[in-house]
Amino acid sequence: MSKRNPLYIGIVLLVGVVLAWLFLIRGSQSDSDAFSFGYQPFGNNLPFYVAMSEGFFEDEGVNITPVRIISANDAANAIIQGNLVGNATVPLNICLNIEEHQPGLLKIFMVKTTSKERWSDYLLVRKDSPIRSISDLAGKKVGAYPGTAQQTLIRLILGRFLEPDEIVTIELPPGTQLPA
Repeated sequence: MSKRNPLYIGIVLLVGVVLAWLFLIRGSQSDSDAFSFGYQPFGNNLPFYVAMSEGFFEDEGVNITPVRIISANDAANAIIQGNLVGNATVPLNICLNIEEHQPGLLKIFMVKTTSKERWSDYLLVRKDSPIRSISDLAGKKVGAYPGTAQQTLIRLILGRFLEPDEIVTIELPPGTQLPA
């Protein structure tokens, strides 16, 4: 059995899911219409970036207009309001919250999971930083992606290693993360 590159598999799955979904809703739109599809500018959307840059959607006759979204909450609201046909990464907790309060409003096609073997979230520090473990973050400001889901997730992760009063998180949009 051959091992396949996880990025390649992710790209194929993303393109397949988006194409299947767009095929279902395409009947009501002309061929010249573009579908607005949201994305957040971070690493989990690499398959979407590759599909866009390599022209995978165009190859299948699908015209995608990428729309940069800052938070998962904004993405979910844009989908509900009809401003986007979908988004590459809306955390499951947000989708389930919407489903709980407004059943049937969203369709969830693909769920990404994290396990001990496959991480999709990570903490970065400068190479020359004195921080060597998560416990070294006690009392320091930890920047995380904006939005309720991401802030909750970072606090849960840090809470496994630190006391609640030692955790200081701030919302840090992607454009300011590397300079910070």
